[in-house]
Amino acid sequence: MATVPLVHLSLFTIQLSSMVKGQLPLDQVLASLSQETQHKALRAAVEDMTDDVRYGMEFSEALSMHPKIFDDVYVNTVRAGMISGRLDQSLARLSEFLIEKQRVMQQVRQAMTYPSLILFAFIGVFNGMVFVILPRFEQVFASMGKTLPDLTKWVMDIGQNWRESWSSVLLMIVVIIGCWVIMNYLFNGRYLWHRFRGKLPVIGSVWRLAALTAFLKTLGVQLQNEVPLIHSLELAGSNSGNIYLDELVQSITDDVRRGGNLASAIGRHAFFPRIVQQMILTGEQSGNLSELILPTASYYENMLLLRIQTITGLINPVLTITMAIVIGTMMMATFLPVFDLSTAMSR
Repeated sequence: MATVPLVHLSLFTIQLSSMVKGQLPLDQVLASLSQETQHKALRAAVEDMTDDVRYGMEFSEALSMHPKIFDDVYVNTVRAGMISGRLDQSLARLSEFLIEKQRVMQQVRQAMTYPSLILFAFIGVFNGMVFVILPRFEQVFASMGKTLPDLTKWVMDIGQNWRESWSSVLLMIVVIIGCWVIMNYLFNGRYLWHRFRGKLPVIGSVWRLAALTAFLKTLGVQLQNEVPLIHSLELAGSNSGNIYLDELVQSITDDVRRGGNLASAIGRHAFFPRIVQQMILTGEQSGNLSELILPTASYYENMLLLRIQTITGLINPVLTITMAIVIGTMMMATFLPVFDLSTAMSR
């Protein structure tokens, strides 16, 4: 789904579900949607699928021809709906899944907007002071032949050091990023990072909750659409966005494939909270596994959003105060000699 924003994909799926529910021929539905779809990449894909379906290709297979737009979760949900004869219901559940995913992403972006703006504003103001304002004031102060206050000297030294070393810092950042990319591709670095970051203080819980929510949501939707448990687990693991969790899910899938129950297999891994195991056990015993997994996913999704709001609520004042102190100190150090000069001239 990388080439098409969720908002366009969600709208397409909602329209597709409504038109399929009206029992219109699928090729006519796709032809109509290709004219209404505004996103260029999605419209081109729908046009291709219209021709494929018209020439006898299965709709799920036609979807799979565009993996950058329709991922495995989407394709397998459609395939399960076609097999069961309830494609409209499968598409309706899929649209709800996409809309909820879009809502969470929007809330996360909104929560991160203010800290990002503050950070970029700080970087911009700091560099503007260091590279533009301070050098001009240094020339003025030098021509005056006055002794600068200690605060001004200290800020001037910091500015001078940054002007002399910023290129080295930038080069070091580029080297670190390069090493990171190499480690990811050659030394399984992404697995190690995904495992380590979940243990970080404060922010680690956000990553764990995000991966767990994505896993449970995908698993619940797949089971609700009657996708076999083994395949549902594989899809949910790969859709979690966490390689470490995906490895755990592969181990769980192997246990289930050998005849074990899902609750016991999940219970062997500390990554999963106790409540998840209990809800899955109840679902297996009652035969309504998907009906219990989805509410559990919603519970952890709400926890994720609350945790993000709490963290950003704590970070925002700290960033604001820090920026005010640093910029205020630089301004004071810059204009303090001017005030001293004005006082001396008035005497």
